[in-house]
Amino acid sequence: MKKIYKDVLVTLTTYGMRLKSVHKTILSILRQTQLPEKIVLWLDEKEFSDNDLPVELTELVGERFEVRYCENMRSFTKLVPSIREFPGKSFITIDDDFEYPVDLIEKLMDSASEFPGSIISARGRIIKYQNSDFLSYPQWNLLDRKTASFSPFCVLPLGYAGVYYPAGALHEDVKNLENFMSVAPHADDLWFKAMGLLNKTSVVVLPLAVSMSMTTIDGTQDNALYLTHNAGDANTEQMRAIVKLYPQLLQLLGSNAFPLINDSFDSEETVDNSIAIGDYAASIVNEIRESAIKLESKNIYLSQKLMTLAQKVRPEGSLINAKLDEYQKIIKGKG
Repeated sequence: MKKIYKDVLVTLTTYGMRLKSVHKTILSILRQTQLPEKIVLWLDEKEFSDNDLPVELTELVGERFEVRYCENMRSFTKLVPSIREFPGKSFITIDDDFEYPVDLIEKLMDSASEFPGSIISARGRIIKYQNSDFLSYPQWNLLDRKTASFSPFCVLPLGYAGVYYPAGALHEDVKNLENFMSVAPHADDLWFKAMGLLNKTSVVVLPLAVSMSMTTIDGTQDNALYLTHNAGDANTEQMRAIVKLYPQLLQLLGSNAFPLINDSFDSEETVDNSIAIGDYAASIVNEIRESAIKLESKNIYLSQKLMTLAQKVRPEGSLINAKLDEYQKIIKGKG
């Protein structure tokens, strides 16, 4: 019997002609090695009704899959209505133009167990911020590593490949229709990332191999939203607009802590030179410490690295120092 994750919902939306093919996406989720509690497809209440649903889709409706209707929030419809309607749940977002690897949910949830409280993404980009401004979006490198990458701040989850959002990962403003439509109307990934930053939620990106077998559904790319609305450098402009609306993000973006990814913790020199991270770090040292404690049973080495980061900010912290001594003894015993 397949494992079912209670309180985890897969949520997505579709539009226009894609309604005729979205059943292929749904099938790829229903055939997963592990399953969510439910899959919810959100449709524009003014564009569609039950009478418009193709038989290939209605045949899938049942205990595990349902169709709901809501106001049109563009690409944000994939997640925002679910957050509103299912408080306290965790969500996996997917797109309507792909068939997903059969073990995607299993891989996402395995990582969620290893990195509790983190957003888990099958793919991600590294946000580049230099000299008080964002580099152009095409310069935000795609992570293509053989192992999972953990970052407190700088990694952007890419929604098309599948993203797990644990309950409480995103700031409550994530549901603010007026705000996201005014500053990022075509950049849901960027909006959700900013909402994660406001809640100081770390991100893990799975090895690229996890998503390599995802396939594009024929005929869905000709009218792709991304191609229509994000040609040129529109993403960068929308990210700037988000930060203008939430200026508290500027201190984080400008800190030396912002570009850290898990590899960055592997070098003592990097730790010594890069963790002079300013006032912002002092405000999040408790979160760093608690993240380390949460990871103790899963990854003692990463716990040690995170706690070392906390110590750089608060060297006199009694709990921090006690934990580092504890980790050192455990690691020495493993040797």
